Amino acid sequence: MYVDVTARYATIVWGLEKKPVISVRTVNHPGRRVTGAIWWGTNALVGWAWKHCEGNRAEIEVYADAYAVELFLNGKSLGKKRIRALKPSSRKTRYITGTLRAVAYDRNRYSLGESEVNFATGILRIAIIPEESQIQEVHLIIKNCVVESNDN
Repeated sequence: MYVDVTARYATIVWGLEKKPVISVRTVNHPGRRVTGAIWWGTNALVGWAWKHCEGNRAEIEVYADAYAVELFLNGKSLGKKRIRALKPSSRKTRYITGTLRAVAYDRNRYSLGESEVNFATGILRIAIIPEESQIQEVHLIIKNCVVESNDN
């Protein structure tokens, strides 16, 4: 599932998320520069599923309320880097299909949490699931909903 990293970054800043958030700048437009704005500093998306992009340059950003983050691609460490003032820990690599995993550590090298994103396989399905609804006469009013993509 692809999610704009801005909202996920906010959950880290507010202390609502303990696991690291892995995001990747769009891999399907190699060589194109990103134009940022005050409210949107990156084009990174939470996800690691880019069809027909093997070998393209991938810029990975990991956000965490931690001292350091170690990033793994298909089980191989891409290195451990310190987090500075809630800024992302960034890595550059070539895109390959598989699993990207991040582990956040405190100053004493104890794991605070980990997360991973995988390459999607199968048929992509999108579901809109109401969190709460009211039925009034014949109309369905959806107050809040979660949009979810699923490759199962």
